[in-house]
Amino acid sequence: MAAAESRRPRADATRNRQQLLDVATRMFAAAETEPSMRAIAVEAGVGIATLYRHFPTRESLVDAVYRDQVSRLTTGARELLTQLDPATALRRWMDLFGDWIATKNGMIDTLVTMIESGDLPHADTRAELLAAIDHLLEAGRATGQLRPDVPATDIAATLIGIFTVAGSPDHQPMAARLLDLLLTGLRPATPDRLRAAPDRPLAAPDRPEIVCICGSIRFADEMQAANRALTIAGAIVLAPAVSPRPDDPLTPEQKTALGALHLRKIDLADRVLVVNPGGYLGESTTREIAHARTTGKPISFTDPPEC
Repeated sequence: MAAAESRRPRADATRNRQQLLDVATRMFAAAETEPSMRAIAVEAGVGIATLYRHFPTRESLVDAVYRDQVSRLTTGARELLTQLDPATALRRWMDLFGDWIATKNGMIDTLVTMIESGDLPHADTRAELLAAIDHLLEAGRATGQLRPDVPATDIAATLIGIFTVAGSPDHQPMAARLLDLLLTGLRPATPDRLRAAPDRPLAAPDRPEIVCICGSIRFADEMQAANRALTIAGAIVLAPAVSPRPDDPLTPEQKTALGALHLRKIDLADRVLVVNPGGYLGESTTREIAHARTTGKPISFTDPPEC
């Protein structure tokens, strides 16, 4: 009995610590600014003294949350492979990576300070994450589900790009589509994938698929992310190349010429991807869509178009 009572405080302390970690992780992911230590304690249902007993400083709490999330990513890769095929495991892991990015947003100021001071070994974290990606890739290559020619560094860079432009809760559908697109590009070419659908022309067998990106210049960041994802996936991407600059605006003649040039890009493409966060379609984009339809080009959208 005495032994059981002596163990109880340790069990309670372990539960309290995990509860604080879980709550802090959730609040860091949801907050636009770093939440206070007191707010975290209140949300966890413990006293501020309990919080400081486990985490004497904000830096120690951020360090624990950060390392816990990295651990979840590294162990998550192994666990997912015991439950799913490699390609599906990699796609689920991409979602975990997005959760990690979201958590960092709520503690970014403290993280930057800790990295600059050397208290948080950023290089070690990068190595751990790349090792987790490599573990998933190696499993996929062994089964023939994933291409052998894409390094983990390219995948990590693409994931960061995707979650930079589509990391907010409002952009989750777009992020999911871009992640699906990335995974599709990581699969090796097969006869089934090369077979043309009835309503979609097949790219010439001696070259990659050509995709033309259309969209409003207000979505330049989103178009850049889509461009990168498609390029990593092995496509040739034709996209708007010139954006107006406040110090060097385009003339009406230049705008007309660039609009006509983009229609020629559509003519060259196998299909068209319209980048339209929130469903927005501007006048120029609507004209480009109409041109693509008249020439029989398959069209897809990142968001359902506004009616």
